[in-house]
Amino acid sequence: MKYEADHEERSAETRSRSDFLARFLEIETSLYRYVCAVAPVPQDARDIVQETALALWEHDDRYDPSRPFLPWALRVARNKARQHAEKAGRFPRLLEDEALLDLIVSEGEEFAGGAGDRRAYLQKCLEKLQPVHFQLIRGYYWQRKQVEPLADEMNTTMEGIYKRLQRIRGQLAKCIRMQEQKEASS
Repeated sequence: MKYEADHEERSAETRSRSDFLARFLEIETSLYRYVCAVAPVPQDARDIVQETALALWEHDDRYDPSRPFLPWALRVARNKARQHAEKAGRFPRLLEDEALLDLIVSEGEEFAGGAGDRRAYLQKCLEKLQPVHFQLIRGYYWQRKQVEPLADEMNTTMEGIYKRLQRIRGQLAKCIRMQEQKEASS
């Protein structure tokens, strides 16, 4: 009897591990793409994916199998990316934008599956920006300059910088949508 109970317990554990591994392998590429979007340093992205995989494994009992696995994994990855950025002292502005991160996570596979295309479209769209707009985007997002020094550099107010950033983001979003539509129609 004890042997049968032990055998059944091991079989259930093996099935559980196999189920987790199958779920994880199915979403691993999408998870990595998402992490690369929020943590563009490749080594950081690899570390965050490993930390995420470990956390998913440790908390697999919290996963609700009636729901898609990827959005849950992306939420864990977002938290791991934040923790990693805080430890490293680098906190990308993308991680500060709760609404954008929630949108990314909620779109799940759709976002993750198209992240590579969207990144390429974004690159093309950035190249189309006026030099002064590209300079503003580069200063704010990549160089992480504060708004006040940017306003001083560009001879405008802080409110003016925020409005410009909003308009530029709108232009970029429109450009990316047009690129996606062009790709879809061809």
